[in-house]
Amino acid sequence: MFSQVSDVISKIMNINWVIRLGLSVIAFATDGLSQEALNFSETGAGSSRLNYRDTGEVFVDPDRIEEDSPNSTFRVGPVDFLVTANYTVAYDSNIRLLNRQSGAGLGGTGSGTDDVIHTFGSTLQMTVVDPRLPRLTLEANYSPRYLAYTDHSDLNNLAHTVSANAAYNWEQSVLNASQSFSLNQQPTQEIGGQLTTESWNSNLGWNWSVSEKTQYQTSLSYSTQTMDGGNGFAGNDTKTWNHSQWLGYQIWPKLFLGPEVGVRFSDAALNGSFWSEILSVRAVYVPSEKLSFGAFAGVQFSQFDQGGGNTTPNYGGDVSWRPWMRTSFGLNFSQQEQVSLLGGARSQITRSLNFTASQQLVGNVQVTGNFGYRQLDFQGAAGQSARQDEGFNAGVTGSYLFSWGLQAGLFYQYQVNQSDSLINDFDNHRVGAQFSYRF
Repeated sequence: MFSQVSDVISKIMNINWVIRLGLSVIAFATDGLSQEALNFSETGAGSSRLNYRDTGEVFVDPDRIEEDSPNSTFRVGPVDFLVTANYTVAYDSNIRLLNRQSGAGLGGTGSGTDDVIHTFGSTLQMTVVDPRLPRLTLEANYSPRYLAYTDHSDLNNLAHTVSANAAYNWEQSVLNASQSFSLNQQPTQEIGGQLTTESWNSNLGWNWSVSEKTQYQTSLSYSTQTMDGGNGFAGNDTKTWNHSQWLGYQIWPKLFLGPEVGVRFSDAALNGSFWSEILSVRAVYVPSEKLSFGAFAGVQFSQFDQGGGNTTPNYGGDVSWRPWMRTSFGLNFSQQEQVSLLGGARSQITRSLNFTASQQLVGNVQVTGNFGYRQLDFQGAAGQSARQDEGFNAGVTGSYLFSWGLQAGLFYQYQVNQSDSLINDFDNHRVGAQFSYRF
């Protein structure tokens, strides 16, 4: 029974797993190129980013390098190392996500400009596989990448992403922790133009099987973002604390339902801070390995240090379906109030809908398509709307996996945004080729 409960817990911990898996194929194709169009859902509680961002010499004794496992490049002691390299070349019709007829944006002069962008990157994944610690799972990843603009060399930048994850399983509980850091420069819709963002995210969670039919989950997260747009831009740096607790009861076979409570504190350098209390009901239904559902609905109460408050419906849902071995579908939707990057907006209400479909064709050919819709309502003083945006994105990626570790593909992405702020009214096309090699 506990093994079945653990499967449900794993779905609860990451209910977007199939959707994010499909999006990862698309995200690789457009790394650093207006990534916020790829997934209109937020990346975590309290996250405001709509776009998709003692040291010393280490000596490795060659005698300790063991034969690599099927999922690694090589092994050193109990640690598996997986090394990949990738290259993307893409044409981007609007590198700053600005209205083509408007004034200059951040990170350079001019707006609505196009360019050909070359991205060189690699990933080092380290996983601890130690039979002496069967209950412990450790994993770390490091991904540097360099973006080179053909006609706008002032935008060339080196980006870094580092993450570490740990999980410990004992008795009827799972304790998990993660830490991530990213430094990148990319288009940002809220402000317009290229924005350099340094982000830190920390998460701690505990999942407990109270009984055969009762599950308890709690989490605590902290995120911070420091921004620099150049040209004298004053960054609207943000900090967010988020805590939630969920108690689910199995009211039907494989269906858990129960109340969830949460509290969030958000602070923005240019907009002030606010507290939010979130009350909702969450359900998780996993009828089979091929199908899973997750949904929540409730209300969010926000109080602002500048006075006043908002009461906002808070809801979301996910569906993951793999009807056949080579076919998968994902759907998610949500509405929530969060801290905003836009100066003068004390918060923003984000409504989003995303759909992905992936099909493996004859041989090693895989095709992935995505569609997303998003509506942003930036809240000004006294709850008045400071700006409203509405847009959608669509794209397709095709790839071929060679038997000797090389993956090659082509992609196309389109996004359009309509805003009552003229400079943020834009459309964008991206088309290119991608290559990845696993050592």
